[in-house]
Amino acid sequence: MKKIIALATALVFSLTLTVSFAKRDFKGAGTKSSPYLIESAEDLLLLSDRVYEGESFEDRYFLLTEDITLNDTDKFYSWEEDAPENVFKPIGAVHSCFKGSFDGNGKTLTGLYVSDTSKNYAGLFGYVKGGKIKNLTVEKAYVNGRSNVGVVAGIAVNSEIENVRAEGIVFAKDNSGGIAGSLSESKIVNAIADVEVTSLGMAGGIAGYAYISEINSAASRLEVSGILASGGIVGHMKDSKVKNAYSEGEITAETYSGGIAGYMDEFSTAEYVYALGNVISEKAAGGIAALSYGDIKSAYFKGFVSGEYKGALVGINSPLSEEKDIDYGDIENAYYAEDRCENAVGYTAAEEDDHDILALKASKIDNSFIKSYIFNSFLSVENLTESPDDVWVFKGKNPALWIEYPEAYEKPENEENEKPSVKPEIGIKTGEVISTDIRAYIDGYEIKAVNIAGKMAIALRDLREFGFVVNFDEVKRAVTVSYKGGEITSSYESEETDKEIGSYISDVLSTDIEAYLEGEKTESFNAEGYTHVYFRDLYLFGEVSFDEDKREAHLELK
Repeated sequence: MKKIIALATALVFSLTLTVSFAKRDFKGAGTKSSPYLIESAEDLLLLSDRVYEGESFEDRYFLLTEDITLNDTDKFYSWEEDAPENVFKPIGAVHSCFKGSFDGNGKTLTGLYVSDTSKNYAGLFGYVKGGKIKNLTVEKAYVNGRSNVGVVAGIAVNSEIENVRAEGIVFAKDNSGGIAGSLSESKIVNAIADVEVTSLGMAGGIAGYAYISEINSAASRLEVSGILASGGIVGHMKDSKVKNAYSEGEITAETYSGGIAGYMDEFSTAEYVYALGNVISEKAAGGIAALSYGDIKSAYFKGFVSGEYKGALVGINSPLSEEKDIDYGDIENAYYAEDRCENAVGYTAAEEDDHDILALKASKIDNSFIKSYIFNSFLSVENLTESPDDVWVFKGKNPALWIEYPEAYEKPENEENEKPSVKPEIGIKTGEVISTDIRAYIDGYEIKAVNIAGKMAIALRDLREFGFVVNFDEVKRAVTVSYKGGEITSSYESEETDKEIGSYISDVLSTDIEAYLEGEKTESFNAEGYTHVYFRDLYLFGEVSFDEDKREAHLELK
């Protein structure tokens, strides 16, 4: 609560950077083909001054041509108590909105400092209406204001914010966000916020408040803290949509705290979302939403929740109003770790059958599971020719947004730009194959399975007896597997053995052979002289399920 107390009581004064604008103007014509050029800090300050004086730049275009540093950031983390030299005046205010288009051109703005707790609409842009901001990174930003406060924009009305990244600290009395304080009939697409967000009211990792707005492909990776409602992506959603988004910082609030949203009304939706950080509240806490009567689809949560009404997915799944014609909201294809929270929903007035919720053990929430059952619109990197705004890249156990790994989509202009391949050292022991009591079945026929690194694995060669086509390319050192619907000829049946479960069978060795299932590269191992893959990764050919009681895993082929 230290930051909140400081926010409510402290007002930092600093000398505001000023420049003489009397004889200056922007280079360029301000058109789409010849935009106004922002080449220096002076140009950026000139834009701020002219908008503040009433020039909206409607239908005018700006292009940032250079990286700009507004302040020395060596003491950035002490700016709350010790202000830097230059205070920035936000571009646009309630009496004079910015209505133009600002293209950051992939450049970076460093050292933004805005601090005036008596004023609303604080950020690089204060008030944007009918405008567009895109292709911009803002690093080491400190933004402190009264209400509607964000690193990129204080408020965006009927506007678009696209391909932006923000890093820094945001304080506000209300409506604070890592990217924007508030959205109204606006859209944020492809945004990453490494921003500590604090508010006495609504706080969101991306936006504090969203009204008839959309956030698509967004990630918030630091802590969010508020009094009324805090959300990893949005504090308060009204008639709005969040899609393809995740948060991983701790989310706290006194009233409503949610991994994605603090509060969702009946016309709001959250789809293809997940949250990893702990969610804490004195009243309602939910891994996805604290209080929601909107729709939640294709979501999962892996943290812990704490509150009077706590749910791994939703804290309170009911409208605040007691009107009978208001729906309670649907929860579909949503998952959580049951060992971290007992209930999917803390409190609901809806019938239990209204929800489609599956509780899982934490060990089952991994890369392949999410890829198969949650983010079923995933497109593999190999199939992409450009960067769409609806795709997940899998790095380790959790999916990441493609905007975090744009290099995955950058093809070299020529072979000289390609990184030289490094051949792995072959035949080095990397693990052990051990026995398992779990039996694996493909369309009801058993296939031999072993335990590698705690997960069930099968040999690719054995798939030939289940109608699969398995080929090995000696030159490319690759095994490819496809399914053509062939006849199942396997007669394998596991035999009773005196060996204890977990007994050593053989070594797992490093190999240069790669495995591809339906054209997608898959983690593989050399075990007992054959290439093995995890059974879970066969989801590419159908539906994989596991029966804990029977100790059986099944693949039902498409």
